[in-house]
Amino acid sequence: VELGHRIGGVGWLGWMVGTLGEISLALGDLNEAERINREALEFAIASHDEALIALRYPILAQIMLLQGRIDEADAALGRARELLLEDEEPQGEIPRSWTEAMLASTRGRERDALAHLRHGVELSARFNVDFAPQLELDLIRMLIARGQRDEAVAVRAVLELGWSQFTRAFADVADGLLDSDAAAAMVPLRRAVDLFDALGAKIELARALIDLGRVERRAGLDPRPSLERARTVLMECDAQYFVPEAESELASLGGT
Repeated sequence: VELGHRIGGVGWLGWMVGTLGEISLALGDLNEAERINREALEFAIASHDEALIALRYPILAQIMLLQGRIDEADAALGRARELLLEDEEPQGEIPRSWTEAMLASTRGRERDALAHLRHGVELSARFNVDFAPQLELDLIRMLIARGQRDEAVAVRAVLELGWSQFTRAFADVADGLLDSDAAAAMVPLRRAVDLFDALGAKIELARALIDLGRVERRAGLDPRPSLERARTVLMECDAQYFVPEAESELASLGGT
């Protein structure tokens, strides 16, 4: 990055600074991720690299979505769609599928959400699962809710194609969700919580804690510590998109 600044390599900076922004996003530092990604977008625009510009807008959209800024996220994705080349890079198309799905779900378009998730999973299986393993897990969550267990099990198998510890944690969450025995399900879910915590992936940590809290409740245990921790982590990250989910689970327990 320093070399790019010294020689005026805006194309390099668009890629490298963008990667730093994506790391901040993965760590749940959404304010810093937005700042860095906007800087990367400026470099991409200055370099007239339309493919890179089209990659940066969906990342910006994902950050805005997680912050609960739905209309702004939709607008950023709309700008990306305008710029997309005929053959979009899987590196951008795979994570964009997740953001498109979450936006569709927010708008009440469940069929569209499922279609985006399935498309992203299919691309992941062919190219790289580690780009966005949340695709597989959120598709599994949605399929389980719809009673489509067989497809959910097939999607879980796709996570085995990943190599990163990050993806390994998603696979553990999936195993917990798919296990009908609550006591047994807690084992991989707690393992996932520990791994997300060790990796510093705060938003995914919070979502796994919500999943764990639900299973703890099924097992007859007190889920409040897991759910309260999830809510605290999400609020610290300003991940407003998922805060209502934690609050709803806590409210269903009654009390304060």
